[in-house]
Amino acid sequence: MEDEEKAVSGAVLVRVSRYPEYHYGDILRVTGELETPRAFEDFDYKSYLEHQGIYSICYYPKIEILEEGRGFEPLQWLYSF
Repeated sequence: MEDEEKAVSGAVLVRVSRYPEYHYGDILRVTGELETPRAFEDFDYKSYLEHQGIYSICYYPKIEILEEGRGFEPLQWLYSF
């Protein structure tokens, strides 16, 4: 279903390039294709992620920073290291 747009909710594992960097408290708009995790020959990655409440992966999506530094300040400081 190419070019189909659908709003979803839930936890997604998002794979991104190292740069640009994103930080705790940034509000992002992530646009991409959701994929079901694959099970490998010697490891059931899909089940592993499901146990963590993750049912989809998005590889290298388009990411737009909407706002920066919106997190709880003490945690921003801790996560900055």
